[in-house]
Amino acid sequence: MKYNNQKNKAYGELELVFPTKEYKKEVEEYLQEFLNNGENEIAGDGGLDRIKDFDKWLEKIQNDLSINTIDKDRVPATVYLTIRKSDKKIVGNLQIRHFLNKKNIKVWRTYRR
Repeated sequence: MKYNNQKNKAYGELELVFPTKEYKKEVEEYLQEFLNNGENEIAGDGGLDRIKDFDKWLEKIQNDLSINTIDKDRVPATVYLTIRKSDKKIVGNLQIRHFLNKKNIKVWRTYRR
């Protein structure tokens, strides 16, 4: 993805990467930036805002990848970090659910109204 709007520092070439231990410092800085701005919830972060411990969070999102390892009543999902290539800064995140269950659809319908 490429954006040419220089007014917003988040623009530039971006890449989606699966979190690994190599991103620990960047993920912790990303979380802290939210907390410093009074934001306690990060949508699509795979629970980082609740867990607040990188190693536990990394284990959780790795378990979230498979129906065999995810917690009961949840669906598998993959979390990606959105990285700005120019400075390797995390500028966002994305969570993709592998499929939806009845609970997900019910929640989605309430948001749609």
